[in-house]
Amino acid sequence: MRVPTSVPGAPPVIKALSGTRGGPLTAKVVWGDPAYTGGLRVVGYKVIAVKVLRNGTSGKRSAQTVGAGHRSLKVRLPGGKYRFLVRAVNDQGAGAAGRSPVAVAR
Repeated sequence: MRVPTSVPGAPPVIKALSGTRGGPLTAKVVWGDPAYTGGLRVVGYKVIAVKVLRNGTSGKRSAQTVGAGHRSLKVRLPGGKYRFLVRAVNDQGAGAAGRSPVAVAR
């Protein structure tokens, strides 16, 4: 009997950190393992930085994919406020996104 599989659950986003003042414009996001893997091994994570505009709406998005061994990513971004979305990926596809609090790229 074949075990049903699906996309993984959302990984918990633990924190989003602002970059160091005076350095390159960066922000960092840290996440954990998803509670549910969909019955398959997680092969990577899709990390999406979403610019938060002054009126609270979402602006430009920037996405990167990292391997399964990663649980954090430091990204160079134009200055501003960002929210991160992190999606675990297995052989069935990308699951739901875990959301970070807002971080400032500085």
